[in-house]
Amino acid sequence: MRQIVITVCLWLAAVAPASGVDFLGVELCEGSVDTSVTLPVGSPLTLDSAEIGRHGGLLMLLKSDKGNVMDRINDLMEYYTGNPGTGSEDKLQWSGNQITAYAQLIKKGYAALAISTTDDCSVTDPAPAAEATGSVETDQVVETEPVEEEGPPAAAVAAVAAAPATLAEPAATAVPAEDFRLKGKVKHTRADATWVDVMGVVVNSSGTDYAVANFDLSFYDTAGDLVCVDAISVSVLRNGQERAFRDSIRCTEYEAEGVATWKLQFSGGQ
Repeated sequence: MRQIVITVCLWLAAVAPASGVDFLGVELCEGSVDTSVTLPVGSPLTLDSAEIGRHGGLLMLLKSDKGNVMDRINDLMEYYTGNPGTGSEDKLQWSGNQITAYAQLIKKGYAALAISTTDDCSVTDPAPAAEATGSVETDQVVETEPVEEEGPPAAAVAAVAAAPATLAEPAATAVPAEDFRLKGKVKHTRADATWVDVMGVVVNSSGTDYAVANFDLSFYDTAGDLVCVDAISVSVLRNGQERAFRDSIRCTEYEAEGVATWKLQFSGGQ
């Protein structure tokens, strides 16, 4: 198996100690060894591998089969840092909310993401000592040196297949149709014999912020018959926000002049 390695350097400003940062289900902190990343349900990104670098930095290889993988990562990191990435088309960095991150395009559809924080890990209160008879020395402190685990080279991401995480099915929620609506027209054009590129603007009036909102986009002809339907995802869709999206849907029977109307239906999110 071909191994793709990327070295990424992170410069972190010194800050006062704090508890770790929650990132995709992982406690991101100095010294962390947790790689149990869980992407949001319906995320257009797929996790190929996750490793720990020096000082608990989380290193991931992400891919996206639809759309630009760097745009997808930018949406994800903007949600966590509060800021869009800065840089170029194939290199982006973010800083905010105690998080510093750097992403680099590996090849089409694949990118490495290194993310870290200077926050300390949460400290678990020790269990109370068992009662003992007789006198006990209470001023004796036993110190142990932390065991230093040797991880992979700093910010190295290997392109190896990771076992897919098992995600719980989201509870079914009745969402009124007016909670989400399309603003204006949906632009659509054929990409190839199978896929159609779509662009539009969705308005969130649901009262809920979503890291990823999932929808079914349907095309209908002049007779009102269904031409095709497929799923799309909109990242970082906050309540009251108008968010532009760009995606692709599978539509083998598509003819641009044959699409008269369309419908966007919310199917879940997180």
